[in-house]
Amino acid sequence: MLKIDREKLTQALINIMKNGMQAMEHGGLLLIEARSFRDRVEVVISDSGAGIPPDQMEKVFNYYYTTKATG
Repeated sequence: MLKIDREKLTQALINIMKNGMQAMEHGGLLLIEARSFRDRVEVVISDSGAGIPPDQMEKVFNYYYTTKATG
């Protein structure tokens, strides 16, 4: 049993998946995996996009950081 805010988790996952799809300009593969452990769940989302350039890696966790023209 997990105590989570379903709506916030759903919205976060949707945002991550949309971002991954947008990063794959010419199509690609988006994978979602969920793994259960004793007291936790791990969700792994990966895509076949180009990835994050090293000079932007530290910035991506800034809530307001974006490389998109419209945010």
